[in-house]
Amino acid sequence: MNVARRLERVAAAAILVASLAAAVAAGGAAVTRGSSLARVAWGSRAESYAAAQERLLGAAYIESIRAVRAAVPEHGTIHFIDAEDSPSGATYLALHYLAPRRLALVGVRRQSSPRRLRRELPAGIERVLIVGEHRQPLRWVAVEQLGSALADDR
Repeated sequence: MNVARRLERVAAAAILVASLAAAVAAGGAAVTRGSSLARVAWGSRAESYAAAQERLLGAAYIESIRAVRAAVPEHGTIHFIDAEDSPSGATYLALHYLAPRRLALVGVRRQSSPRRLRRELPAGIERVLIVGEHRQPLRWVAVEQLGSALADDR
């Protein structure tokens, strides 16, 4: 039984190597080494990690992530509201990009009205971060303007 498993693994590895070699020989994917990251070049076009982020998520979204990271120190806390209409993972993506900052969820728009969210915020919070749908830029909102900002999103 142990020999059969090893043969399966060797066959799978051989198929993978042959597939990659065929793709490179056909002018498909060529893996090149960049400064500190691996880049995949299709033909003669190489794309950096930052360029791929902007292409996939949008320049406005990436710029909003950079602005939040610049405004909040690494050991700071960000109070945020999940403003997605349905769970799609956009909130988790934003939280990933904002790490290592502490993130405190203070409300979920689809479960509460904007007035109730504002009323239930912990004392001392001056502004909250609204994390919306996928590719929608993050927005800082003063607590006083929270109701109108969430109503505008709908």
